Amino acid sequence: KKIIDRAADAIARLGFDAAIKFQYRDLDTLIHPQFKGDYSYKYIKRFEETRLTDEQFAELINHSREQGFTVACTPFDEASVDKVVEHGFDYLKVASAYSTDWPLLTRVVDANLPTIVSTGGLSVRDLDRSVVFLSKRVHQLALMHCVAVYPTPDDQLALNRLDLMRDRFPGIALGYSTHERQDNYLAVGLALAK
Repeated sequence: KKIIDRAADAIARLGFDAAIKFQYRDLDTLIHPQFKGDYSYKYIKRFEETRLTDEQFAELINHSREQGFTVACTPFDEASVDKVVEHGFDYLKVASAYSTDWPLLTRVVDANLPTIVSTGGLSVRDLDRSVVFLSKRVHQLALMHCVAVYPTPDDQLALNRLDLMRDRFPGIALGYSTHERQDNYLAVGLALAK
């Protein structure tokens, strides 16, 4: 809640609308039973130690709305898409690594929510396939250019990819999912200019 409050204060000073984005994973099926509790794997440790109940998520979602945010969620499996709908999110966000996961995308379509798709790591062919599939099935689609390297070195930001997407998919909203270094203030302005 402190993070949400600090973000709300910053956004209020800047004077624009923003969303808080959550991530949902069905941890009971994500982590193989043989590896549950095996904290030698950093992601198992992180996911198990930060597990929230539906009630805790609901509290954070409500708090975000009270602070003036819309709420978005990235589901990493089909069961989590159902939870996104059940919890009343405003937007659904597909992670770049899942933007060609056809069972997940089919469930995303069924959710009938405005959908944002990150495109990091996608070939042009896979980008085309995802956009064609989703643009015919969801009522609002946006694409986010990103590079799936954390943090992204300046020489790998590939901001010209925004030009390619703008020309290739006219009428589809574009955005920039920022992964550059924290001290790089120029990349966001360049992405916005494109």
